[in-house]
Amino acid sequence: MSMVIVFEGVEKNERLTWTQVANVELLLDAFTISKRSCWPCSYQVGAPDATFGAVVDLMLARTA
Repeated sequence: MSMVIVFEGVEKNERLTWTQVANVELLLDAFTISKRSCWPCSYQVGAPDATFGAVVDLMLARTA
């Protein structure tokens, strides 16, 4: 079973599997996902969430 990441926005929805992710950069009010097959995408969040950042960082550490 592969993990799927889903982004739901007002203008666009996007789904990708964790295996498509090459890198994640966490910022204060956004994050950037570098995919293995195309240009990086940035996603802005309404409010910073330290828990979300910690979970993504842990996922990256376990798959590296």
